[in-house]
Amino acid sequence: DGLTPLEMCLYGGRDLRTYELIKLLKLFPKPRLS
Repeated sequence: DGLTPLEMCLYGGRDLRTYELIKLLKLFPKPRLS
């Protein structure tokens, strides 16, 4: 959910840990620049 085609290509089924990290980052965004 919420992954772009590029992210799916890079991480889909290849690196589940990175995939899960991306999902967590999208679920809990931490805007440090604002």
